[in-house]
Amino acid sequence: MFSFSASNGKSTKGGPRILRVDFPRTHSITLLLDIIDEVGIEIPVELIESARLTFYAVQARYPGAYSEVGYEEYLDAVKIAEKVVCWAQEYIKHNRQK
Repeated sequence: MFSFSASNGKSTKGGPRILRVDFPRTHSITLLLDIIDEVGIEIPVELIESARLTFYAVQARYPGAYSEVGYEEYLDAVKIAEKVVCWAQEYIKHNRQK
C-alpha cells in the first residue's frame, strides 16, 4: 500500500514540477494538494480523494500498530492512485514548456 501512496505523491509533485513549484519533503498528500491549489492548478476530484492515501504512506511504511488493509480497500487505493498518475501524465503532456 505504501507504493500506491508513493506513486500518488510522485504524480502530484511531477505534474506541477513543470511550473517550477518547490515541494517540501512530506508524506502529506493533503499538503501537496494545498500547494497545487495555491499556484492556481485546478484540482480534479481524483486528486482530492487521493488525500486518503496519506494514511498508507505513514502507517504502512513504518512498523507499528495499524489495522490490516482489506482487499476492497486495496482495490480502492489502486483505483485512486491510477487516476492520479493519469492526471499527472495528461497535465505534463498538455503543459510541457518547450
